[in-house]
Amino acid sequence: MARGFWGIIKLAVFILLLPAVAAVLIGFQKELQTVSNGGNFFWWGVIAYTVFHLFIFTPQEIFRFWQGVFMEVCAFAGRASNLIVTAVPIMTTVLLLLYFLVAVVFRQTWGQESLIFLAGFTISLHVILSAQELYEADETRLKGHYLLNLALTFMVNVIILTALLDMVFQKFSFWSFGENAWSAAEQIYSRLLHTAGIR
Repeated sequence: MARGFWGIIKLAVFILLLPAVAAVLIGFQKELQTVSNGGNFFWWGVIAYTVFHLFIFTPQEIFRFWQGVFMEVCAFAGRASNLIVTAVPIMTTVLLLLYFLVAVVFRQTWGQESLIFLAGFTISLHVILSAQELYEADETRLKGHYLLNLALTFMVNVIILTALLDMVFQKFSFWSFGENAWSAAEQIYSRLLHTAGIR
């Protein structure tokens, strides 16, 4: 009974958060346009993994293995380790950190288009497979727990990805992303409130 009630509350919160999710995506896309080729390779990476996942192979067991390894690394955080493992796109993080270290050591920036493509591919892998895990963990019919956790996870994933890209690409700005996302959220919520006659 209580689980079902909280599921309804979480579903309502998820609906209220949808404009924030859209705003984070808008802010990210605006900053993505500052990198090589306007960031198009990133979205090609997202599409490539989605097609791979749907029609070729679903690497769920490989994903669970590496998530388990990462969870052992994060064991010091106790119960929060589950949240960390879901929130941090580990493959994308390792990829971008390795590229950053190589760029610092050799003072060269090679294959940025390939890097952006792989960032899109791996973040898509993380989001889709994490969504499957969250869906399977929610036994309620309305899937309120799943939807809210998915929205929060997605936003945190994008924020972490943005911070990593800010570190790798000179023109990419985490601060600018935040300003664009905040501005987009204000506009969307203002329009919704105005349409509802509240503001």
